[in-house]
Amino acid sequence: MTTIQLAKKLPDSNDDGVVKVSAAGAKKYGVPKAGNWWGPLPGAPNFTYTNVKPGTGTPAPTPTPAPEPTPAPTPAPPPAPEPTTPPPPAGTTLTAAVVNGEAALQTPDMTVVLNKFGGIGQVNNAAIPGFRSDLKSGFARIGLYVPPLSDLVLQGRAIEGFGVIIAGKRYANMLLAGYYQIAGGFNGPLMWEGSVSGVEVTQNVTITGKTIRLAVTLRNTTKAALDLQYFRSIDPDQAGQFDTANKVVSAGVAECSVKGGKLAIRAPGADFHVTTYDKAPDIGTRREIGVSKTADEVVQAVFPRASLAADQSATYIVEYEVVTA
Repeated sequence: MTTIQLAKKLPDSNDDGVVKVSAAGAKKYGVPKAGNWWGPLPGAPNFTYTNVKPGTGTPAPTPTPAPEPTPAPTPAPPPAPEPTTPPPPAGTTLTAAVVNGEAALQTPDMTVVLNKFGGIGQVNNAAIPGFRSDLKSGFARIGLYVPPLSDLVLQGRAIEGFGVIIAGKRYANMLLAGYYQIAGGFNGPLMWEGSVSGVEVTQNVTITGKTIRLAVTLRNTTKAALDLQYFRSIDPDQAGQFDTANKVVSAGVAECSVKGGKLAIRAPGADFHVTTYDKAPDIGTRREIGVSKTADEVVQAVFPRASLAADQSATYIVEYEVVTA
């Protein structure tokens, strides 16, 4: 039996707690050998894995390297108790706190956690007292959760975050997908601040009802003009099914339909692009207004390129609204 502790979580396509690591993947992620690795183990330090299935004592056989499997419907999980944490009392508009470097936000309708790199999706797999999580899907941690829908970010490959292209070079913060290229942190639960390559990034968050609003300001801190472009990526998924019906409804508005509701994305001035989970940090293919496709896609709000003079700034707005039936 071998137990290892990694610096970050192994990619787990269906979030079932077991990752099939190929020889190439073992080299890439610092795993001592190919095979099945179970984790992260509950109660152990973050990102601890073992090559023996918990409770068996028998190492699993080494799998044949294969591409990430196509998600397939899974049996409904056994009934689980409802979250023991009640929603905020009537009249409460927002509960917010910074916990372990992550911002936890909750209204009576919505619960969201933004990780320490400014994207949606809690890293620490531990319940936050006073905040709901999608326990029916087996999650103690939180992404974008509006009951009765399942958590729209944590199912499958957890992807939500942003990218900035500066003078032709891309920098992305999508922590749960393995990208954290823009250093920063929270200045209170509603403001994230960071910087990269002469650009200051300030993200202000507003959450009301079932809508979270992300207002991101980029400021050129150099003494010369900079060409840049901002975009935001999200891969909405639902329990047992990674495909969503993704449609560009109108200029700056897209919708991702799931069973029992939808995720509306509003980004004034932006076009919408789509790509696959492994290419989320790069801008994908533009989708025209009126076009809809049902697939496991990453949907991106892509804003026009801009040239900022020294000390000049530009602000970009992205809103996620969860609509329940």
